[in-house]
Amino acid sequence: MPFTLIKVTKLYAEHFAELQGDANEAAIKYCPSWIPAFKEGDAIYDNACGLEAVTETIMATNPTGIRIYATNISPQFI
Repeated sequence: MPFTLIKVTKLYAEHFAELQGDANEAAIKYCPSWIPAFKEGDAIYDNACGLEAVTETIMATNPTGIRIYATNISPQFI
């Protein structure tokens, strides 16, 4: 099958999810063991949050009293 280049002129979150698959989710599931547990009052900055795989992984640990600031240069990902 020949390769065909398709130019994406506008990137939407659903396109990103389709292109990326579950790569972030597969990688991020190993990261919580690398960092200390979050404690009440902690602030987490999720820079380039994309589809929020990091934020979702943190929230799955049921932390209490933390704040997560998720930012991305592309507003459709917020």
